Amino acid sequence: MILQLTKHKTGEGGFCEVDATDILYLEPLKTEDRVVIHAIDGEYYMPGTLKYWHIALTSSGLQFDFVDRNSLAYIPNIARIDKKLRTVHFNRSTKYCTASVGNLSIFDNK
Repeated sequence: MILQLTKHKTGEGGFCEVDATDILYLEPLKTEDRVVIHAIDGEYYMPGTLKYWHIALTSSGLQFDFVDRNSLAYIPNIARIDKKLRTVHFNRSTKYCTASVGNLSIFDNK
């Protein structure tokens, strides 16, 4: 599935096509009603809340789940979980995000 996202918070430069399976995780942009989408090749921005994006992406058949209150990860792109540091690391990237203790149980097989 291809998503139309922007490289800039303000929408400058227009839309870019990003394959949804290249997304690592999403987090809210704290001062605005939009999300930062961390992908393999960079960061993108779109309006909406994490809850909105979770519903939209999972309703489209993609395996996204909350790993923390402020982090929504694409589960197939998770390479490993560091339960001691509570971080989630991704395939094909050096990026990582935090995971809450309560959500670590969904990764028992990782």
